Amino acid sequence: MSRNVFYEKSKSKIVVNDRIKTLFKSAEIELPIYISFRKVDILNENTLRIDLEEGSLMLVAENLIFATVDEIALVDKRHHDVWGEKILKATLVGSGDSDVNYTISIVKE
Repeated sequence: MSRNVFYEKSKSKIVVNDRIKTLFKSAEIELPIYISFRKVDILNENTLRIDLEEGSLMLVAENLIFATVDEIALVDKRHHDVWGEKILKATLVGSGDSDVNYTISIVKE
């Protein structure tokens, strides 16, 4: 696996590109993204909007789909000062091809 991260300051954009190359094809790959608790909307299978105090973040995936967004309670109270009492887990799913690129673009709006 190789990962490249690009930051485009003029566009307030971060692009994360993962290339996964394996000997065999697998059923699928799951990529979790953990988010502090806030309003999150799956706009379509490739786009997730996270509301911020000012504006929002758009996560746009290529070769991945946003399958679920689940709430997770944080039982360790030491994390509550930073994260709060619960967080969100957005799960992206992609094909398990033996040589594939997955890209997530994060744009501030």
